[in-house]
Order: sequence, then structure tokens, then C-alpha cells
Amino acid sequence: MVFSFLILFSVTIILYVLYNNGIVSLSTKVALLFYEKFSLSNNNHHAKFKFCTGFTRRVLKFEQNRIYDFYLENNLSKGAVCVEILDSEKNVLFTLDSLNPSRSQYMLADTKYFFKVNFKKASGYYKFSWK
Repeated sequence: MVFSFLILFSVTIILYVLYNNGIVSLSTKVALLFYEKFSLSNNNHHAKFKFCTGFTRRVLKFEQNRIYDFYLENNLSKGAVCVEILDSEKNVLFTLDSLNPSRSQYMLADTKYFFKVNFKKASGYYKFSWK
């Protein structure tokens, strides 16, 4: 019993550390098909999906205090996809979608941000990147 608790506690701590460093994402979605790739070194994130509804959320950290340019490219056959950038208290700073696919924003290096991708009965592909 104690051993099971220690294993569960250890796994929880490991998942929290991975999520807090932007390696693991939190997601609540239903999809027929979903493939996602996130690259911290290339500053981009992309996914392919079919009949997807829900969201994914990931921690986002920046190396320098400066203005970053954010871009959303998407090719959807159905539904809608939007990307929200949230501050450390999970307030929305801005949203990118097919009508507003780019934005420049000053970001702080010592602050933890989140990016959240919302899917509404969507099928297709998107790529989110920043420079």
C-alpha cells in the first residue's frame, strides 16, 4: 500500500515537472485522429486532426525580454481552431485565429506563459510559431 502510494506520488511529481517546463501538455479533447508535435528548439508547434473538439494547453517560456512575432497558419476543411496566449494567472493576452493570424507582443523572460489551442469540430492542420 505504501509502495503504491510512493509510485503514484513520484509519477505525479514527474508529470508536474515536465508540464511546468513545457515538455508535457494538458489536453481535454475528443478526436477521431490527432497527431501533435511541439519543438522548443524550433519555436513551433503543429498538429493534424480529424473531427476534434476540446483544447490542449502547454507552458510557454521565453529566453529574452523582447517583442516576439506570433503566427498561426491553418488549413481546415471543417470547424475552427484558435490559439490563446495566457499570462501566468491564465488571463488571455491575445488570440490568434483564421481572421487574426499574426500578432507581435512584448514577452518577459522570467514569466511563465501558457498557450492554449481550442478546437471546435475541426478537421485539418495548423502550425503555431514565433520568432
